Amino acid sequence: AGVAHELNTPIGNATMASSTLKDFAERIQQQLATGSVTKSGLKEFLNDAIMAAGITSRNLEKASELITSFKQVATDQSSSQRRTFSLNELFHEILLTLHPQTKKKAIKIELDVASEISLDSYPGPLGQVLSNLIMNAFIHGFEDRMQGRIRISAMKEEDKVQITLEDDGKGIPETALPKIFDPFYTTRLGQGGSGLGLHICHNIVVDTLAGKIRAESEVGQGTRFLLTLAACAPRLEEV
Repeated sequence: AGVAHELNTPIGNATMASSTLKDFAERIQQQLATGSVTKSGLKEFLNDAIMAAGITSRNLEKASELITSFKQVATDQSSSQRRTFSLNELFHEILLTLHPQTKKKAIKIELDVASEISLDSYPGPLGQVLSNLIMNAFIHGFEDRMQGRIRISAMKEEDKVQITLEDDGKGIPETALPKIFDPFYTTRLGQGGSGLGLHICHNIVVDTLAGKIRAESEVGQGTRFLLTLAACAPRLEEV
């Protein structure tokens, strides 16, 4: 029911916009056939067509993102590629990928990850976790704000790497904090929230990266996510 509800909105919007675009095109086609099309009429059609196409495109992209998230819950992660990689470089790649979305707000992202920290693990799944946590801060922590700060740091101790992502956003209520990793738990049902982002993060951290994830938060003071990962992750068939 949750999946259907979340997909219904963007697909419904895209269907309505594409249907409207079809009506616009048929109207201008009739005007061309009768020779009654005017320059102002053609200009109006082009403006309407661009607007309708934009609505269709944005909503189909949203539906695609939701489907990808839903599929991840049941994805066989044994196909993940394992390699040795620099954590600092991975973060830079993630921030570069997220820039088209993060540039919409004046949120300062501070990265304090030493270049010598490396992991023998799965950069794909880890990248998905880190991307989800960063965007979670933008969407929820700074929901009503255009400015703020996100600080990302990491330290390596023997066979473990601890990553901390903290923001100075609005925080998470105490009653909600124990539920944030539950599947389909969201405060934005019907507003584009699937309630799967943090659930997927938790599963990847525990099942694929042989680690732990927890959250600390106080309303009005921001949120902190702490990840403790194996520097050398066990192979998936060993987990």
